[in-house]
Amino acid sequence: MRSVLLIHRGKNNVQSSIFGDLETYIYDYEPKLSKLSNLILIIITAYKIPRRQYYIVNSDQGLFLGFFLRLFLKGKIICHASGPMFYSFHWDKDGFPMTRMSFKNLIKNIIFSFVPSHVITLSPILTSDFESLFSAKNIYTLGTYTEYENLIKKGSIKSKRQQSINSITLVADRAVDTRLVKGVDIFTEVANKLPQLRFHLVGRQSSEFDRHNIICHDVMPFVDMMSISELFVIPSRYDAFGRIGLEALLSGKFVLVSSFSGIGKILEKHCPELVFYPDVDSFTVAVMQFLSFDNSKQKALTELAKRLIEKNFSMCHVKNRYMETLSEIIQS
Repeated sequence: MRSVLLIHRGKNNVQSSIFGDLETYIYDYEPKLSKLSNLILIIITAYKIPRRQYYIVNSDQGLFLGFFLRLFLKGKIICHASGPMFYSFHWDKDGFPMTRMSFKNLIKNIIFSFVPSHVITLSPILTSDFESLFSAKNIYTLGTYTEYENLIKKGSIKSKRQQSINSITLVADRAVDTRLVKGVDIFTEVANKLPQLRFHLVGRQSSEFDRHNIICHDVMPFVDMMSISELFVIPSRYDAFGRIGLEALLSGKFVLVSSFSGIGKILEKHCPELVFYPDVDSFTVAVMQFLSFDNSKQKALTELAKRLIEKNFSMCHVKNRYMETLSEIIQS
């Protein structure tokens, strides 16, 4: 595996641990810089990276870096698609469904189709987008896992489940910056429509939404976060997987997830009652329908979803699939 270099931003613990002991180069993309400044930074970075046979790059910025790595170093690029890289193919800058491809998306399309020799995705939603745009690619759908699996197995998560659900939680890493992508605006609008429930928003910048019917929390330890509510939601307009849904299910919590999330695509065939279209009306209906189920129905749906997750996304299972796939790619 010494001919493979993993390039990432140093903020994805799951990604770096998935690929085990691969040699790693951390690339710092700075969102506060202008696009031109970041382009210059990408070109400089491409010159600094050591020559390898294969480079594993992560999503959007990584693929732009991969473009120059392929030009300068002639290496083969494996794209590890783990972020909302196709958001703008589905939604415009105001969060409405996209009706036509923009010039920016056209350029993105050309770069995406030219750069990677292989694509590894976290979920069916990413695979579907890659296949619809670049049907000739070698695409592998492998998934993700939670870094808290061992903590969950130890029984550190205490349930406060009551006969009826009275609070709902959304976890958004950067609530303001990811407002449209993560559906924070959808969540806050539904909070105003359903004042009989408590709505919790967890993450940096969440305090910006304290004017709504929202209880805001900064970054929290995982165990504390799981203790806030029994129902966790992912109202994302585009989420590569939605790992908080995986973590909540494994912790024995109820979940409702967007059909534009990876976990939503996995659950919708078997548990359609847990999946909704990411808009205010659909989310409201999904919440009210789930609350109308008796406790046994809620538990049955959640147990079915949990079994699907446990079967396909355990830490050991996912790691083995990644390393087997990487070996297959290199030997091909």
